Amino acid sequence: MIKFIKGLFKPEEKRSNSYSERSFDVSPFHHYLESPESIPAVNQAIHVISSSIAALPLYCSLSKDIDLILKKPNEQQSYYEFILILVRSMLINGNGYIEKQYGANGRLIGLYAHNYNYVSVERVGARYRYRVTNDLGGQRVLLDSEVCHIRYISSGGIMGGSPVKQCRRCIETALGIEINAKAYQDNGAYPRIIMETEDSFKGNYEALDRLKGDLTDALKGPKRRGKTLVLESGLKAKVLDVDMVQQDFARIYRLFNVDAIGRIFNIPPMLINDLTHGTYTNSTQQAKAFHDQTLRPILQMIESALCLSLGLPTDSCIQFDASSMLRMSQTERYQSYETAIRAGFMTPDEVRQIEGIRALLEAKGA
Repeated sequence: MIKFIKGLFKPEEKRSNSYSERSFDVSPFHHYLESPESIPAVNQAIHVISSSIAALPLYCSLSKDIDLILKKPNEQQSYYEFILILVRSMLINGNGYIEKQYGANGRLIGLYAHNYNYVSVERVGARYRYRVTNDLGGQRVLLDSEVCHIRYISSGGIMGGSPVKQCRRCIETALGIEINAKAYQDNGAYPRIIMETEDSFKGNYEALDRLKGDLTDALKGPKRRGKTLVLESGLKAKVLDVDMVQQDFARIYRLFNVDAIGRIFNIPPMLINDLTHGTYTNSTQQAKAFHDQTLRPILQMIESALCLSLGLPTDSCIQFDASSMLRMSQTERYQSYETAIRAGFMTPDEVRQIEGIRALLEAKGA
């Protein structure tokens, strides 16, 4: 109980003005991490997981004060935004950062989720500190006791790893396919053009450069597709046929990428809009598997990290309510309600309340 009370008050610690040269930059792949989300399947997978978790209520059964803070973490972020930022940072970077905010009396008054791009971790002796950068470039240093650090996949317990980093080769290949397709479209869908002439351009580089510029201006870009090309000086244009094998490879590999990205994030292909093998029956089963195999481990990470950071005695003090995701189908629910009413341990009004319908007495009085 003493540990729980201490978690509500800001510890008195002195900050160090010196910075260790050994730092763990949480975003060493900034140039790379800006690109994976441009792949539709990756973007969809991250959005489905983060938005599904953000839509679940979070409760604290031991402290009413902490429960109120969880429902309204701070003045700038709603609960939905708070969880969304946290989970997206965990999936993309492997690390989620929550700053614990304290009032003048030393009591915990709020929680703030920081984007991974604005936080770096530094080691000072046996402790860690967090350098937070704001939008204007200003920096603050937080002690490890002021930050709840949630690691998605951790091998050493210092920094977390993300599926994006661990499977970067697969995502880079998918990104290469998208870049290749974009370049093909930007070139007006003309993959290769050969110009033939009986004259020689030997030594006349100015005329050759002008010809290249004219062809580029006339053909490059999707808006110029289909325009008439007028050639001069006996030039003949020969358009090479599109390599159908290469095009088919790109199409097949795109389908493979959707399946591979589903494996990377452990998400059913149906949820990233791959309905190749989707049916009405297995869609219900996949939705349950999505909770059990994909969301539940992440929920457990967040619950355990918050309980430990806030000094709560057990991991079960803070829990997400995922009952809405585990509901049976309408037919199965109504059959179970009928059995419960006949057995006498539920009333029709209780059933109506569960289904979000007004009670019978209220409905009659309306």
